[in-house]
Amino acid sequence: MTDKHPADNEIQQYVLEISACEAKIVEHVEACEECKSKVAAYQLLFTGIREQPGPAFDFNLEKMVLAQLAPPKTKRSPENFYLYLFVMLGIALTGTVLYIYRSYVAGLFEGIAPLSIYLIVTTVSIILIALIIDMYKNYQKKMKALNLY
Repeated sequence: MTDKHPADNEIQQYVLEISACEAKIVEHVEACEECKSKVAAYQLLFTGIREQPGPAFDFNLEKMVLAQLAPPKTKRSPENFYLYLFVMLGIALTGTVLYIYRSYVAGLFEGIAPLSIYLIVTTVSIILIALIIDMYKNYQKKMKALNLY
């Protein structure tokens, strides 16, 4: 027998299923008066929980929840298919062109004036910022729609 008392979860395990407990815990609980009182308290608690009536609603909760859920999509949208196809074709085409003309890519920007490069970078940055802002607004609108439920 050990002098250290078992933890509450071990005592609960003893109350619920004594066969699953370690032998040293069983020995300690049977010999220790403090642990016996904890076992009695847990037995009383578990008995009270088992004797409580189940919750009874005067309405059908399942129907109420299912009515608020969106119906599942049964078939894939062709819009997404075309979008993914377009993106994959664009990536494949870009990769093919870069692979074929890989020796010329290094000299691609040598003939362009620095001002033109700055204008191109600025334009691309503005377009990307506008797209990110639009995507964020769309996200916020969807989150507001979800909060209505």
